[in-house]
Amino acid sequence: MKIENGVTNFAVYEDATEYYGMAEVTLPEITQISEEVKGAGIAGTFDGTFVGHLEAMSLTLNFRSVTTDAIKLAEPRKHQLDLRAAQQSWDNSTGRYVQQAVKHVLVVNPKSLPPASWPRHLPRKRPANIP
Repeated sequence: MKIENGVTNFAVYEDATEYYGMAEVTLPEITQISEEVKGAGIAGTFDGTFVGHLEAMSLTLNFRSVTTDAIKLAEPRKHQLDLRAAQQSWDNSTGRYVQQAVKHVLVVNPKSLPPASWPRHLPRKRPANIP
């Protein structure tokens, strides 16, 4: 039995060849379009979904650092992105961690590019050594 530990970051590529950097990714929520159905012969209401029809989706990429390559994604055109990661899981039968390649391919249009914020690095407080 495998227990997934998860994915921490994704390597972002455009057109499967151009590496843009490592990013934390929030994948889009896939929601079907639905309509409330009510009327004669129906006791109450229910949501009827339309097969094959989806709501608009949004993807969020948070890069580790701002690079000129990552800024290229703000160009107003379609971008084909490959999000590649190694998903780690624990295999109970062998008692080892297992790495599995995961790849998501998305065609996206940019909506926004928020300015980056860099945290101020403070000196680390070290405990005093008292003999």
